[in-house]
Amino acid sequence: IQYEVKRQSTTSKSINTSILPGVESFGEAILFILDKKLLDIWCENDEVIKSASKIRSRAQASQRKYIRRLCTTITPQFLLIHTLSHIIIKELEYVCGYPAASLKERLYVSDKMLGFMIMAIEGTEGSLGGLVSQCDDLENLNRIINSAIERAKDCSSDPICENSDGQGVENLNLAACYSCALLPDISCEIFNSFLDRNLLIDKDFGLFKKEIS
Repeated sequence: IQYEVKRQSTTSKSINTSILPGVESFGEAILFILDKKLLDIWCENDEVIKSASKIRSRAQASQRKYIRRLCTTITPQFLLIHTLSHIIIKELEYVCGYPAASLKERLYVSDKMLGFMIMAIEGTEGSLGGLVSQCDDLENLNRIINSAIERAKDCSSDPICENSDGQGVENLNLAACYSCALLPDISCEIFNSFLDRNLLIDKDFGLFKKEIS
């Protein structure tokens, strides 16, 4: 299967930029791809739409330009994938020896691809190979995902966190705090914002309200 990765610009000149600083890094990564048809059906739920709309409206009213530029990307799929990435990174802390600050995420959310990558760069704490070795046995990787989702159901700040109407910078998170879903800032692609673990585990509308088989 081939996937098209959408171009992302690092300057206002886009592809016309003549010089960019660059550093070559080596590391390892796991790429997760979600079923688009399954997510499209899930996104039709009214509560899911409501959660995404609430966060999107706050982003539109933000005083920060970089937050307002992200408004068009704030979809239920985006929120779910970003939150899932965070809780799996937190779970990998327990099983592969990397602290969360040594792992980074890369989100791929578009009309043609719904997924995310978790990566470790050479020179970070931990031994290279510990991340991808978790994929040698698919049953083991499945256990990691199940454990991450199960752990997300239990936050030490619940019921306050679970029922929160807004947390974090400019209330851009719903059910997400440092006890359950937030990461070190260097690990997150978008500033620990746009997270809601209820989209994963809520008993009525969470995508993973049933255990993964």
